[in-house]
Amino acid sequence: MKRLGSVLIIMGFLLFACNSGDGTSAIHLEEENAIEEGGVTLIPILNELEEKGFALAEYEYLDKARKAKLSFDVDLSEEIEIHYSINNGEIHKCNTAEFELDFLEGNNVLMAYLSLKNGLRLPSDSTVFIRNFYVGEDKSGFNSLVPHLFHHIPEEVDSADFIMGFYLNNVPQLRGCQVKFMIDGINFLLPYEKAFKLVGLSKETHNLRIQLVNHKGQLISGPFNDSGVMHVKVV
Repeated sequence: MKRLGSVLIIMGFLLFACNSGDGTSAIHLEEENAIEEGGVTLIPILNELEEKGFALAEYEYLDKARKAKLSFDVDLSEEIEIHYSINNGEIHKCNTAEFELDFLEGNNVLMAYLSLKNGLRLPSDSTVFIRNFYVGEDKSGFNSLVPHLFHHIPEEVDSADFIMGFYLNNVPQLRGCQVKFMIDGINFLLPYEKAFKLVGLSKETHNLRIQLVNHKGQLISGPFNDSGVMHVKVV
């Protein structure tokens, strides 16, 4: 993989600035650390935006536990939303602290997090909520104590603002792990704690795959540690 230098300065160093409650303004593109391969460029995002965390205040089951109403203890600003997915699937956005979820039979692993509207997650464990809502009589097969890799990748995205991020829980159990990111046959090895802006993708549908791998490049076992092939439409 090739690293690009200051030649990318024409793309603009400042991605955006967003003031949190304490006045922090620290979200920039790290163009000096950009990675290029096969015409695709991944630019790390320096994100030191501070924000108070949130927690699930209460929930109630509706319709025999296949639907639930959740209420989070958080004050949302104009810039910040709750984004969430079930079983690492489609990303949903919500600008209120209450919403309803439809569950399927079996494990329903909810990951909810505070995010800027463009999908950039606020970088703190206190801004992430993970919980399994199990539907059925059998015991849950989801082990919350082992590492799971969650991702934020939209199914359709503007080519000018393609933001990709990850979240890895139970990090202390792993050493030397990385994210293997594959797009249209091009492979990248990335740090899991970073978000990236993707540049250079044509306006069409692209094939993506995300895996959590160890220091030898081997897949780390887990239901969410291999996304399988996904399709993202760049418009």
